[in-house]
Amino acid sequence: MSILVMSLAVFLCPQLLCSVRSPQIQTRARDQKILLIQQLIQENDLEKARVALAEAASQYPADAGFDNLLGIVEAQEGDYVAAETSLRRAITRDPKFTGAYLNLGRLYQENAAKDLQAVHKALDIYRRVLEYDAANSEALYQTAALLLRQSRYQQSLNYVSGLPAEDQISAQALSIRCADYAGLSNRKGADDAAARLMSAPDFSGPDAQQALLGLIPGKRDDLIVALLENLQGRQPLGFSLLESLGVAYVHLNRLAEGRAALEKSFADGKPSVALLLELARVARLQKDYQGALGYLAHARDLEPRKAGLHYYFGIVCVDLSLIAEARDSFAKAVELEPENADYNYAMGAASAFRQDPAEAVPYFEEYLKLRPHDPRGKLALGAALFRAKDYEHELPWLKQ
Repeated sequence: MSILVMSLAVFLCPQLLCSVRSPQIQTRARDQKILLIQQLIQENDLEKARVALAEAASQYPADAGFDNLLGIVEAQEGDYVAAETSLRRAITRDPKFTGAYLNLGRLYQENAAKDLQAVHKALDIYRRVLEYDAANSEALYQTAALLLRQSRYQQSLNYVSGLPAEDQISAQALSIRCADYAGLSNRKGADDAAARLMSAPDFSGPDAQQALLGLIPGKRDDLIVALLENLQGRQPLGFSLLESLGVAYVHLNRLAEGRAALEKSFADGKPSVALLLELARVARLQKDYQGALGYLAHARDLEPRKAGLHYYFGIVCVDLSLIAEARDSFAKAVELEPENADYNYAMGAASAFRQDPAEAVPYFEEYLKLRPHDPRGKLALGAALFRAKDYEHELPWLKQ
C-alpha cells in the first residue's frame, strides 16, 4: 500500500481495498466473495455490492472482513453513522484489522464538519494502530497531519519524524515538517524543509496547502511566496493558493503583485466578500480609491445587509472628498446597526458640515451613550453644537 497518499476527499481508494482481508480469511470461497465485492465497489455498483454483502452475512455472520466492506459501501452512500457502526464492529471482531482501522480513520476525517468529535476519534483510531504496529506509516502520517491541523506542532513533528527514511523525503512529509517548524518559530528548520520541498518531484497543490497551516500562523510570508512561486512554475495555482500568495505579497509590500494574484483568485473562485475587502484594502494602500470603491460596490451587491460594507464604502468616499455619498453610506450602516458607536460617529462627522449642522447632534449623542468616557465624542458634540449656534448646550461639552 502506498502509505503517504492522502485522499481525504475520496473515502474509497484501491490501496485501502487491497487491505480489507483479515488474517481470518481461510477459504477460497470467502476469498472469491471478498474479491467480487471489492470489484463491485470499485465499479461503484453499490446496489449489487449490498446484495452480495447480504448473502455473505448469512454465510459468515461474524466475519470482520465483510463488516469492513459494508462500512465502505455505507460511506460511499453518505451514511456516516451506519459506516462508523460497521467499521467499529469490524475492529471489535478483529482488534488488529489494520485495513478497517485506516478506513475508519479516513471516515472520521471526511466527516469532521458534521461530527465535532471526529478528529479526536480519528486520532484515537490511529493511536490504536500504532499500539500494535508502531511503524505503520499511514497511521504515523495521518496522526502528524491531524495534529498539525490542531496547531500541535511539536507533537506533529515527532510523529512525522517517525516515518521510514524513504517516506521522509516525500513532499507530503516535507510539507508537514515545514509547517511544524514554522509554527514552532524554528526558522532554520522551516527554511531547510521548504528548500527540500521545492526540490521534491512530487510537490503539488495539497502539499503547499498543508505547509500553509504552519507558515501562515508562523508569519513566514517569504517562504509562502517562495513555495507558491515554485509550484506555479509547475502547475496553475488554485484560487485558494492564489489568495494565499496574494496576501503574502501584500505583507511583503509587493502590492501590485499581491493585487494581481488576489484578482485572479477572485476570478477563478466563488464570489467572496472577504476577498473583495482585501482587494479594497490593497487598492486603498495604493491610493487607488476609485478601484477600492469598485471592489466595495461589488461586495455590497453580494451582501447588501452587511453594515460594515456600507461603512467602509463611506470611508473611501471620504478619501475622495465625496461627503454626500459618504453620508448616504454611513446612514445605511447606522440603519442596519443603530447601536454601533463607530457608525454613529462617522454619520455625525459627515453631517456636521451640512447646511444644518444640527443634524450631526443626535449621532454624536448616541455615540456618547455608547462610549460615555471618550473625550473625542464630547469634543465632536460640542463642535457640532457650536456650528449650530447652540452656545448654551455647546459650552459644557467643550469644557469637558
